[in-house]
Amino acid sequence: GRKVKVAGCLPPLAESYRADRVGAFDENLANYRRIAAAIMPTSDLLLCETMSTVDEARAACTAALETGLPVWVAWTLDENKPVLRSGESIEAAVAAVMQTPGAHGAVKALLFNCTSPEIVREAMPALRAAAPADVLVGGYANGFVTAASGQGEYRDLSPEEYLDSFVRPWISSGASVVGGCCGIFPRHIQAIHRGLHGKKSDAMEE
Repeated sequence: GRKVKVAGCLPPLAESYRADRVGAFDENLANYRRIAAAIMPTSDLLLCETMSTVDEARAACTAALETGLPVWVAWTLDENKPVLRSGESIEAAVAAVMQTPGAHGAVKALLFNCTSPEIVREAMPALRAAAPADVLVGGYANGFVTAASGQGEYRDLSPEEYLDSFVRPWISSGASVVGGCCGIFPRHIQAIHRGLHGKKSDAMEE
């Protein structure tokens, strides 16, 4: 059988895409510590995902690092420019995570998720430039564009378009972790697997 890893999720605690509803750092840290402790026994790594602000990611990452498991961090971006939904820069986000005690050697990947594939494509070079050379970067985008309210419309994004127009450019910009989030379905992941590995199989990429 195939070897897979289980990523335990540390998600937004208020509302996805709404940086204005992110709680105070200390409150978030206490809640993330409870989540991390609960999911750690059945996780191979902890994934802090859909982070809208620098401090939201820093709180989740702090709690995750305290478990001793490998940590991945993924931010969601403004749909109109390559910054976090809070307006904070990618460089500031990466710096805050990597300055968290214990981050070096334990933070294994820095990613973008739950964001349109277009803005991930635009932002990927900045993420690769800001991240340490030994940390993986990548993205797993939505199949729709989210409005400021958090609402979004699904579109007919074919697996081939997702692979060729988005995933391949991400890889060309330094990404080595790729996948899909909301509105990206198994057929898209299958197309990525076949396109990158040249295999006609039903296997799904991690």
